[in-house]
Amino acid sequence: MKRWALNVAGVTLALALAAPRVSLADDHPTWTQPQAPFRIVGNIYYVGSRGLAAYLITSPEGHILIDGTVAENAPLIEANIKALGFQLRDVKILLNNHAHHDHAGALAQLKKDTGAQLLASPGDVWALEHGRPRGDNPVSQTPWPPAKVDRLLRDGEIVRLGPIALNTLFTPGHTPGCTSWTMELRERDASYHVLFLCSITVAGNVLVGNKAYPAIATDYRKSLERLQSYNGAEVVLTGHPEVADVIGRHESQLMGDPDPWSDSGQLSYMLDSARAELDQGLGKPHRASAPIAKSKGSVWRDLVRPEDHFTAQFPGAPMMVRSRYDLGGHTSVPAQTYTAEWNKAAYRLTVADISGQTFDREAVIRTAIGRLVGDGKLRTYAEARIRLAHGRQISVERTDGGRSVASVFIAGNRLYELEGRAPGQDSAPLLRFQQMLNID
Repeated sequence: MKRWALNVAGVTLALALAAPRVSLADDHPTWTQPQAPFRIVGNIYYVGSRGLAAYLITSPEGHILIDGTVAENAPLIEANIKALGFQLRDVKILLNNHAHHDHAGALAQLKKDTGAQLLASPGDVWALEHGRPRGDNPVSQTPWPPAKVDRLLRDGEIVRLGPIALNTLFTPGHTPGCTSWTMELRERDASYHVLFLCSITVAGNVLVGNKAYPAIATDYRKSLERLQSYNGAEVVLTGHPEVADVIGRHESQLMGDPDPWSDSGQLSYMLDSARAELDQGLGKPHRASAPIAKSKGSVWRDLVRPEDHFTAQFPGAPMMVRSRYDLGGHTSVPAQTYTAEWNKAAYRLTVADISGQTFDREAVIRTAIGRLVGDGKLRTYAEARIRLAHGRQISVERTDGGRSVASVFIAGNRLYELEGRAPGQDSAPLLRFQQMLNID
């Protein structure tokens, strides 16, 4: 049994779903699952697999490819580049955000087939050229085909190719040479600050007494502090696409969302989670995924549905009314709606009974999103991992200047719609609701 938990500032939502445990053997199936290439924004394209990202940045003078994913994916990446109408010989520069097999594995083949130069941080050169990482990390020790590095990068260097200008940002910790890049671009009337983020997770690294990488904990901390100054990045692109919901945002793009990529709040969450993970690894107090503390004078009540393995915790005694839930197409089903307020934010949970109903799940989700957005401006579909439960998490800017964030998902014979609203610009009560989803 896999347990899902969505922690909300004022509401704790837990959902346990019967599902096979993901096996670490054979890596992850999505890592080699084909994914049709697509344009993200401007001249940035996704050319990786379903579960591992590779980013192509194009120009008339040639292209830059960031990451090679696993070795098996070289043909997939090359086919995706060609499917977009680009030539392999026009890929002039290869970059790697960090030297692990799931990001560097195909670089040797891609280098051979494109003739591109491989540029890398000094901290990862040894690993890239030997095809294995250095460091006390029992998780990421899978070897890969070694690739010769043609030139060393410098911290702060601008990697230029025609009009492309990538600012090199050393962010060591996950590996000694972990490297991020930033770039600015304009599309129509909008400007975007883009961050290609190297991994900032601990991911099994030994933090204390790491003989091969003694400065690992210090490097992690400094990198997280450094990245804080890039918190205004609207577009954050990660090597594991689910971290920034890259595939999900593309799906929302296909569903008509005019701007699914711009989300300047997501890096803040990632950094908070990384700090908490680092503190936990070092045995320090941390607050990530911590239960919401009961404020003085409040009485908390659990709404439990054991048949669905579902629990929602509301402050005070929530009001419950029986209602009907519109599935679209003039079909409605019985539902129960709970409402409560906490810390200036209002929360609503609707549980609809869909037993015996035949319907298009995606159509139902789209109907729910249309209702939740109303006259507001849709900002993003946020969490890919909620999508595994056939749902969406969305963020809306309302016409009154406030914020609204909602999750819609289906489990078993019930549909759940959970919404939080904050007044004015005070969206702090919704931060964890918008950004935090954990798998226990």
